[in-house]
Amino acid sequence: MKDSWSLIESAQAGGEGLDVSAAAHAESLWFAGHFPGQPILPGVALVETACQAIRDQAALRNENAKISALRRVRFTRPVLPGERFSIRLQAEKPGDQQWFSFKVMVEDAVVCSGQIAVIKAEKNNI
Repeated sequence: MKDSWSLIESAQAGGEGLDVSAAAHAESLWFAGHFPGQPILPGVALVETACQAIRDQAALRNENAKISALRRVRFTRPVLPGERFSIRLQAEKPGDQQWFSFKVMVEDAVVCSGQIAVIKAEKNNI
């Protein structure tokens, strides 16, 4: 059963990155009350979609990915009902935490960007 909060339509891993296609369908639960008469997709929905893509890819490897930090998150314009967007996640140098830089794009415009830190563990350890 698909998560009713999920905006992801597809995701493709390649090299050290991940490309995600998503859509802000007007009937999405994210728009409920945000804002009546002038709905916009909450910024947290964009960040959560990027985080979900990371967790989904880890699950395919039988791992859990725990989001441990966010930094440098910027929003440059709202995403409106019906708009399609893409997310490009790029893995950075690993350490105690794996960092991913991300950009959310509507057409050719960056609407959100930032970095996500992840701690990975086998499923039976968390």
